[in-house]
Amino acid sequence: MQVLWNQSCDKLNRKSVPISENELVDLYKLLPCWQIQCFENARAVRKLFSFASFKSASLFVKKLTKIQDEQNHHAKVIVDRKNVEVIWWTHMFNNLHKNDFIMAAKTDHLYLHEDSEETN
Repeated sequence: MQVLWNQSCDKLNRKSVPISENELVDLYKLLPCWQIQCFENARAVRKLFSFASFKSASLFVKKLTKIQDEQNHHAKVIVDRKNVEVIWWTHMFNNLHKNDFIMAAKTDHLYLHEDSEETN
């Protein structure tokens, strides 16, 4: 995961293309806890994160929003009490791009380090 979470998203343009099937397999090996699914007629990666309270779930979303804005790549985020579902895909293609996996890794990294930051 470290290989991805410290990378930055590419700026996309008309010449940008979705990842190939081979790249998809390689990237998915780095993030096996994410599910590849069809979402809103697009191929996407999604994962459910659980928290001790609604407050900690909301704090996670706030921090994730900051990362999304910094990277200029945004997910669909669904908050349901103590759970946060995060769904990444690239709207330009209605498919996956390496940026989606970079952001999934950043999301995992944030979640894994959330407890230590929450006590500060």
